Amino acid sequence: FAIQSLVEAVQDSAQSPHQYTRPAGHPNLVTQLARRYSAHLRKEIDPFNEVAVTVGASQALYLSLQTLIKPGDEVVLFEPFFDLYVNQVKLAGGTPVFV
Repeated sequence: FAIQSLVEAVQDSAQSPHQYTRPAGHPNLVTQLARRYSAHLRKEIDPFNEVAVTVGASQALYLSLQTLIKPGDEVVLFEPFFDLYVNQVKLAGGTPVFV
């Protein structure tokens, strides 16, 4: 019975006793966000494939740029811009183009 209880506890992230959650957000949070935005957008949103929760705008931007920019891509930055953008574009392998 002890082994089965341990297996169940480890597999049930909603009842998990530790502080860690999945990197893209706690299952209950992303489920609620998907439900809300599904109604708002009139489109079914998959909470585990289409919703990501970040610790702030800088992390969200970083993850987006890492996902979208391919090495050598030119990325237009309209001046004035936040100084963080240049280095995030470069980290993703892009070349900033200033306009």
